[in-house]
Amino acid sequence: MILIGLAVVAAFLGLILGIILPGLQSSLIAEKRTETKQYVQAAYSLMDSAYQQQQAGTLDEKAAQALAMQGIGALRYGDDNSGYFFIINSTPVMVMHPIKPAMDGENLSTYLDHKGDLIFVNMANICKQNGAGFVTYSWQYGTDVNRFEQKTSYVKEFSPWGWIV
Repeated sequence: MILIGLAVVAAFLGLILGIILPGLQSSLIAEKRTETKQYVQAAYSLMDSAYQQQQAGTLDEKAAQALAMQGIGALRYGDDNSGYFFIINSTPVMVMHPIKPAMDGENLSTYLDHKGDLIFVNMANICKQNGAGFVTYSWQYGTDVNRFEQKTSYVKEFSPWGWIV
């Protein structure tokens, strides 16, 4: 009787650990990726709005780009508003980083993440190949220089200016 009870408990635990939890984790990851993609689309829309003003002749290219950088740099998301957007170009050079402005203008073609991946080159390559896509990399957590976390970003190319958000 005890063995049957233990077998039932083991089967139940196996079901939870082997099927239910991995399925739940996959669902949460898919939801987070969709959310991230939607956030980037909102930032992309700001860029496109500034570009449309350029096309209409109300702003020159430099002013339209400055407007886009200002708007995108001010955007925050997430429960604690710690999520932000940055803009690179296809070289890749950092066009605008709202948290680390010292990176602005920096050539990132040899920039390695904590695990040794060329993250900005990977971002540029995904956009060159597909126009948009997801990139996973290791990045400093907040202001803690000793803590690195895995991040997944969605990147999208804005071809009129050669920018990637």
